[in-house]
Amino acid sequence: MLSIYYKIWVDAVTQERTKKGENVKYWKAFTIIPLCLIQGVNLLTLLFVLRFLNGYDLIFDGKKYHACS
Repeated sequence: MLSIYYKIWVDAVTQERTKKGENVKYWKAFTIIPLCLIQGVNLLTLLFVLRFLNGYDLIFDGKKYHACS
């Protein structure tokens, strides 16, 4: 699992560093910001799946809810 994660990071870094243009010096920001946003969406998706499976609201106050009501 981690090898896929690192391959994605390495691929993103290599692509940004090889791009030619005026913003070459900002390759670090152009690499880390989109990947961090995608990781945040993945974490939020995981929390919603766990919320649905467990019936607990993991994000707010931990109260139990019913998916059918």
